[in-house]
Parts: sequence; C-alpha cells; structure tokens
Amino acid sequence: MFTSVPRRKASVETFVVVLLVRLVEVLRRSAMNAQRSESLLPCCSSLLRVAIREEAFGLFWQEVVEVLFRNGSTPCLMLCLHMLTKALPLLSLHELQLVLASPIMKAYGRHRMRRKRDKPNSSDFPVDMDLAFSSLLASPEASTPCLVAALIGFSRLSSLGRPAIPPSWPPLRHLPPQALPDYVQWLEQTFVRPDMSSLIDYSEGQKRPKEDAPDSKHVSHLRCWVVERLVALVDTPSAQASADLLERIARCDKLCLLCCCFCKCSNFEMVFAFILRSF
Repeated sequence: MFTSVPRRKASVETFVVVLLVRLVEVLRRSAMNAQRSESLLPCCSSLLRVAIREEAFGLFWQEVVEVLFRNGSTPCLMLCLHMLTKALPLLSLHELQLVLASPIMKAYGRHRMRRKRDKPNSSDFPVDMDLAFSSLLASPEASTPCLVAALIGFSRLSSLGRPAIPPSWPPLRHLPPQALPDYVQWLEQTFVRPDMSSLIDYSEGQKRPKEDAPDSKHVSHLRCWVVERLVALVDTPSAQASADLLERIARCDKLCLLCCCFCKCSNFEMVFAFILRSF
C-alpha cells in the first residue's frame, strides 16, 4: 500500500533565500554569456521595477545585485553598473541612501576614472549615468531631500580628494531651484570644514588620507573642485531664474576664491567668517 512521505513545512524565509540564490546564479550566467550584449538589460529593468513596486528593493539590491557584484567578473560588474543607472531615477530617499552607500558606487567611480584615462577602450556607461541623473533631477515626482542626497552623494565620490564628477556636469542643467540652496550650503560647509572621512573614496593601491590628519594636497583638491562647481552652478537655469540664488552662489564663490588666493591660514572657518563680515 502506498504511503505518503512525511513532509516538513518550510518557512517563507527558506523559499526566499533559495530563490534569491538562484536568481543571482541566473543573472551571473546570463551576464557571462551575453557579455557586451544588452539583451539582458530589459529583464533587469523589469526586476528593479517589480522590487520597487513590492517594496522589496533593499532586499533585491543587497541580496542580489551586491552579491552578483562580488562575483568580480567584468560582465557581472557592468550588469550591476547598468542596474545602478536604471534604479537611480526610481528610488525613494531611503532606497537612494542604500545605493549611495553601496560598494557599487565605488566601482562606478573607478570605472569613470579608467574611462577618462583610456577612452578608446571604455564603454559609454558614464554617459548613461549622466542621462539617468538628468532624469532624476528633472523628475517632478522626486522630493527635494532625495535630490539633495543624490547631489551630495555623487559629489562625495572621489579619489584622494579629487571628485569623480566634473565640476561642469551636464545634468546640472536640470537642477531644480528647490534643491539648490541646500546643495550650495553643503558646498560652503565642505569648503570651510572639509570632512575627508565622509567622502566615498574609491582609490586603489594608493595611500589614503588619514581621517584625523588628511593630506593637505587632498584637501586642496577638494576645495578647488568646490570653487569650480560653484562657478558652474552660476550658469545653471535654476540659478539664473532667481536673483537671490544667483547672488548667494556668486557671493559664496567669491569668498572661496578669496580664501584660496590670499589666505595661507589653516583655519579656513575663521577666515571665511571674517571675509563674510567685511562684505
């Protein structure tokens, strides 16, 4: 007589873990087979949208995308970078903060640095990221805290004090007026009191600055970038549309230039306040 095999009730968590592991393996094999082909990208976009819709983006990003990234192969890396571009305009503030703290952001910085060093053999991924960031800034659904967090996060991406994003960045043309004051305030604070430990440093095989005593050259690189970014912001449509904003940015830029040109004092905060009172 046939007797049924006794079964144990598996928890939902067990099924989820198994499915995530299999999903990572499917994406890895597909990436290795497709290599430079973009046939896999629509599937990844669909997965991202489903994860966001079901409020499971954090689980998907940490247990699938970051695990795939740790595979270390170039096809898997490029797939993760493309998923970063697809996700950027769709995320909430909490999800965006998760992505900005991800090791994939450092990989993006290194990829952008290699492309700048060796253009003929690099892909167009940095251009794709520029378009994705432009979509985020131009999105009417994006909240101001989300926009400011994205601007600051990408501004912090650097190698030994040199930000990966150029001062005159094309997406800045789409910067909405409501995000400009908070971002300018962050630039002011970064110039006066640079916190090198808060930067997302992607340097490899180089001596990194100590958190308690950063190299003065690295601080100088960062401050020069801040001045150039302020100059670039003056020409943005958002700044040009508001006389108050334009005046504030231009004034801050002049103060930073004065500090750079005429002050050898290490206490930039004191010098900045003194020059500010003298205007």
